[in-house]
Amino acid sequence: MARNDTAARIRHGVLDALALVFTLSRTRRCPEGCGVVIRFRFVSDAEAKRLTAIATDHAGRHQSRPAAPSNA
Repeated sequence: MARNDTAARIRHGVLDALALVFTLSRTRRCPEGCGVVIRFRFVSDAEAKRLTAIATDHAGRHQSRPAAPSNA
């Protein structure tokens, strides 16, 4: 792991902890590290699972996809 990656993980961890303490928000981040962050609070367990699934599904979008068909 590169030094910058470690610093970014620590910074994100601190920011997530502060969000939890001050706003009672839970945070889910894209595991690929692209910067997508989903923060939520006061939701049911089912809604929390759905939001977590969105963040996890987003990670699959980083893989290359075939080009869209052209209308030509």
